[in-house]
Amino acid sequence: INTPLFQIESERKLYNAWKRYCAANHVLPISLYEMRHTFVSISKQLPEGKVKTLVGHSRNMDTFGVYGHQLNGEAEQTAAEIGVLFEKILENK
Repeated sequence: INTPLFQIESERKLYNAWKRYCAANHVLPISLYEMRHTFVSISKQLPEGKVKTLVGHSRNMDTFGVYGHQLNGEAEQTAAEIGVLFEKILENK
């Protein structure tokens, strides 16, 4: 038998079930679309090809450009990493 694990009748029924789950489990009610963006944003450290496979994107889709968003502290971390690179360059002179 080749039956999908999650048999979804419609997107609306899935979303309604998700809202009921959130309410019953005291989870902040965010949309599944928002959750997808959050997942891709957190997964930015993984190779893009692996993330594309997980979210069902083609090779041509700009997964991180469309779905990736900056996380708290990410700009500061990037600035610190760039600072280390410059320190290494300056030490060699």
